[in-house]
Amino acid sequence: MRERPRRTDPSAASEPAGSGQRASLPPGEGSGLVEAAGEPAHRPNGDRLHIGGVDVPRGAVGHVRIPLSEVAVRAPVPVHVTILRGVRPGPRLFLTAGIHGDELNGVEIVRRVTVGVDPGRLAGDLVCVPIVNVPGFLNRSRYLPDGTDLNRFFPGSPDGKPAERIAHRILQEIVSGCDFGIDFHTAARGRANVAHVRADMDRSAARALARAFGTAIVVHRRGHHRSLRRVATESGVPTIVLEAGETGRLQERFGRSGLRGVRNVLVELGMLEDVRREPPFQVIVRQSVWVRARQGGIADLEVGPGDLVYEGQRIGTNADPFGGEAEPILSPVTGFVIGVSLDPVCEPGYPLCHIVRLKKTLPTVEKHLQGRSRG
Repeated sequence: MRERPRRTDPSAASEPAGSGQRASLPPGEGSGLVEAAGEPAHRPNGDRLHIGGVDVPRGAVGHVRIPLSEVAVRAPVPVHVTILRGVRPGPRLFLTAGIHGDELNGVEIVRRVTVGVDPGRLAGDLVCVPIVNVPGFLNRSRYLPDGTDLNRFFPGSPDGKPAERIAHRILQEIVSGCDFGIDFHTAARGRANVAHVRADMDRSAARALARAFGTAIVVHRRGHHRSLRRVATESGVPTIVLEAGETGRLQERFGRSGLRGVRNVLVELGMLEDVRREPPFQVIVRQSVWVRARQGGIADLEVGPGDLVYEGQRIGTNADPFGGEAEPILSPVTGFVIGVSLDPVCEPGYPLCHIVRLKKTLPTVEKHLQGRSRG
């Protein structure tokens, strides 16, 4: 992607080098990433937007219900799709959330996009699916009713298991007609994540999306071979994941930052004329480690998501519930905490703390975090 000129904002506070704001190009005149998308060969209908049997005209907001399955009484189980059709041609971006039905922060982010982006200012199209796993959402569950994880069944099959049939419909109806995608997640139940993007950083388009979104931490992961992100990316629709927060909660800070990240991507793609806001720092990490309990007991962590830890540092204790001295929990690496367990009751091997390893980028992170603590 070519570098965009910076716009001076006299109201902006001074920030470390590499952070701040970047001016956008006019809608439809995006980076090389956009030019590469052009009129993608994989779009079966060209510039026409036809989803669930409905054509959505330019400049309109469309609402479509696509039946994914049905319950035992033969009532349909639909997924609701909101389409924001820009007034000018451009890339087509899908946003999905709620593949795990109890992960609500992504649902709120996608909802905010549908009410916060004006099609009259948009070049291209936004295809928004705030709740993919409707049965899981209604049951406050990560899983489909049969206990399967939908995000382990892509690309699916029209004649397969229930999860495979739903995955197939999502891929065919939503993903296949788009150029790029963002899938929203939180940590699993009983854990909390700092906001970070996961992407296959060895693919240039996915890398560009990940960097543009604007989280401080970007984690290189190809993803599970049957996840939506990996299957979409390997099918020619570069897709990234945002991980942010906890299950079963709407966390305002992630709603705000998630909407800002989507707008950053729209600016980068040339779909929206706006100021792209960058994080105070950004590092790409390729290695991480889970600190696991060595014994059963009650774990008391002394660090949380967003903390910097050093190799050999005590990050908590694991105590025998019947007395005795608590065992220290030590960090095996120097790095940044991106996730922790919220459940203190643990067994041997139980994951307690997820740390991404920092090496060359350590001084950058230290500089920012020390400045933040002084402020």
